Amino acid sequence: MKAPDLSDVGPPSARRIALLLGFLVALTVLSSSAIAVALPTVRKDLGLDGPGTAWILAAYSLAFSVTTAIFGRLADLRGLRMPMRLGAVMFAAGSLVSSTAPSFPVLIAGRVLQGAGAGAVPVLGFGIIAARFQGSARGKALGTITAVVSLVSGSGPLIGGGVTQLLGWRWVLALPAIAVLFAEPVARMAPNDPPPGGRLDWRGAALVAASVTGVTMMLQSPSTGLALRAVLMLGTAAIVALVSLAFHVRANPTGLLPARVLQSPQVIRGGVAGLTLLSAYLGAMVAVPQILHQDQGWEPAVIGAALLVPALIGAFTSRTVGGVAARLGRARVAAVLALGSAVGLIIIATQAGHPVVMLMGMALVFMGFGGGQVSLLDNLSQTVSEEVRGVALGVFNLIFFFGGAVGTATVGGLSEILPLQSTLAVLAVLPLIGAFTAASLWPFEKAAAR
Repeated sequence: MKAPDLSDVGPPSARRIALLLGFLVALTVLSSSAIAVALPTVRKDLGLDGPGTAWILAAYSLAFSVTTAIFGRLADLRGLRMPMRLGAVMFAAGSLVSSTAPSFPVLIAGRVLQGAGAGAVPVLGFGIIAARFQGSARGKALGTITAVVSLVSGSGPLIGGGVTQLLGWRWVLALPAIAVLFAEPVARMAPNDPPPGGRLDWRGAALVAASVTGVTMMLQSPSTGLALRAVLMLGTAAIVALVSLAFHVRANPTGLLPARVLQSPQVIRGGVAGLTLLSAYLGAMVAVPQILHQDQGWEPAVIGAALLVPALIGAFTSRTVGGVAARLGRARVAAVLALGSAVGLIIIATQAGHPVVMLMGMALVFMGFGGGQVSLLDNLSQTVSEEVRGVALGVFNLIFFFGGAVGTATVGGLSEILPLQSTLAVLAVLPLIGAFTAASLWPFEKAAAR
């Protein structure tokens, strides 16, 4: 494969590229964290029940998870620019449809379109960084992106609460539409698109969509009110889709999910480790505001302002971890940060009566999410060959962002039978598993460095 053609995009500026990409990626996360605060108002205005309200988050997460691998493979076949433009336009259009929806079905349709477009942003954004930068410059750029994401997404409750109070919940849903303003500048930062080559594996894409949809809806079922019969049907359909996908990959080793990518420990184990970190992060983002409101009587604006402190700590970690990880080992650093995330959840679970200590625990969770993601992505970019980098990042992000469904479903489902603090103690098992999974990548990282 030829080296990327960067002749028309000028000298690379890591700071400029990373800031723009970071803000674009942050908008995709903000579409969940900010709207979560506005859900009670949406529920009242549209006359929804609890399960219906939960679908506003679930529909977005589902569409997001489904499209990440598809956009990654599309990038390998068509280059980064066209998919980035398409995804940003879909994301913005979905935001506008959601914000102007006259009814619940239209709102859900808009959220699906919004999530589908959002799925393009992280995989293609990180693909641009992987193509433009090498070595420590790549680590710094990834760190800047994740720092912006940590800061903006950590401010989600404050942003969502403030916008809802001043302008109404529809403006919270409309806010991500500004992504379209960044689509063209970001797309021009990508290498020139290569001549079209190959076809997208649509059957594989359909099987991926069916598999992810079935599993995600099963995980979300405790908070969406699905009947047991429906959950069993979804489970059966998910198993059938997963088995069919396995046979399809075996028969089409260069299709949507190339066999060489699925056999890569850096992709699969790295994605699983990332999944646990995002699960811890979003699970805590759902539970902690509720705990602070119930136990301390804090209002959304105060909670959002308090969460800015751990968000800043997480952003600083993301920005600085790249150079440290390159020296000490990316897998090792990711493992330590995952372990810290587990400790942070335990601190929150056991210190609910002490909000300052809780926020210290939250800072550890932010550090794990931000710094761990940088280390894992940098490790993946260093060890995966260029011709499958797009789909490798897509598969990594598919697994990684699936953690959002796992974290929210764990907290939402267990909170029906356990106190919120106890749900976080259970959730701490996941980043602990992530620490061991990340540590297992160390031998492969050493081998790739030789």
